[in-house]
Amino acid sequence: MLGLFRRPAVIILSFLVAIALVFGFQAWTPLVGGEILDRVASVEATTALLSSMTEAQKDSHFWMTLLLDYAFPVAYGAFFAGLALRFPGRFGVALAIPAFLVFGFDVAENTVQLIALTGEHGLLFLKALLTPAKFFTFNVAAVIALMSLIWLGFKAARSRLRGASSK
Repeated sequence: MLGLFRRPAVIILSFLVAIALVFGFQAWTPLVGGEILDRVASVEATTALLSSMTEAQKDSHFWMTLLLDYAFPVAYGAFFAGLALRFPGRFGVALAIPAFLVFGFDVAENTVQLIALTGEHGLLFLKALLTPAKFFTFNVAAVIALMSLIWLGFKAARSRLRGASSK
C-alpha cells in the first residue's frame, strides 16, 4: 500500500488536487463570512466565530468542510507521504509518519467542526488539541517533503552528471 504513495503520478496528482482545493477554499471562504474555523483553536475563539456567523454562513461552512476540507488532508497527506516515502526503506516510512498523523488530526478536527456547525458545541474542547497538532504535524510533514524534493533533485543531478561523464 505504501508503494502506491511513492509513485510519481500519485505524488503529482495529489499535489495538483491539493492546489485545486486551495483555490476552492479561497473562492468559498467569503461565503462563510471570511474566516474559517480551521484557523482558530481555542474554545473561546471558535465559539465567538460560530456566534458571529449567520445560519447561511454556518450552512455554507458545513458544506465547504464536507466537500473540500475532508478531501484536502487526503490530497496534501498523500503528497507529503509520497515524497517522504521516496527516501529508502524504513527511513522513508519513519519520515512519512507526520504526513499520516496530520491526516488524522485534520479529519478529526473537521468532524468536530461539522458537529459544532450543527449547533452541538460539546466537543469543541477537542479543537484546542487537534488544531495545534494539525498545524505542527503539517509543518513537519511539509519540511520533510521539501527535504525530499531537494534530495531527489540532488540525486537526479548527480545521476545526469555521472551519465554525462561516462560518455
